[in-house]
Amino acid sequence: MKRNIAISLMLICFVLINCFNCVKVEAAYNSFGAASYADIWALSRNSNYPSFDADCTNFASQAMH
Repeated sequence: MKRNIAISLMLICFVLINCFNCVKVEAAYNSFGAASYADIWALSRNSNYPSFDADCTNFASQAMH
């Protein structure tokens, strides 16, 4: 029983570690790009994205995108 639990935990750790290693460079967060986006669109709306009443989360998502 203990051996099955240990093997299961090792398998879970292996899967989690490999998931983090397969993130593409293009998907990495770009803080300079997010800051530049914020500088441009903080006081107006980017028409490439839908408009929402409470726009804070939407704006943060756009900056991260």
